[in-house]
Amino acid sequence: MNSSKVQNAALATDQQTSDLIGRHELARRLDVDVRTVSRMVDRGELPRPCIGQGGRPRWQWQYVSEFLRKRHEQNARLDARVKEKLRKG
Repeated sequence: MNSSKVQNAALATDQQTSDLIGRHELARRLDVDVRTVSRMVDRGELPRPCIGQGGRPRWQWQYVSEFLRKRHEQNARLDARVKEKLRKG
């Protein structure tokens, strides 16, 4: 799973509605398989869903997009710190 692919998908569709979306729509927007969405949630790579009508998981796209942005920024800062430590030896 390419994290930049997920980040780009989040940025590209940031203007879309902030309504609650299901697992299939989230997978479509992230360009991943539906099962990958569940795995990403389990690994903490996506936020946990709220439970919608009928007990089905739902996400607010705006929140998912922001979650992915923050995660991307954290990874970039961590990468910079690691590179600096390696440079210093």
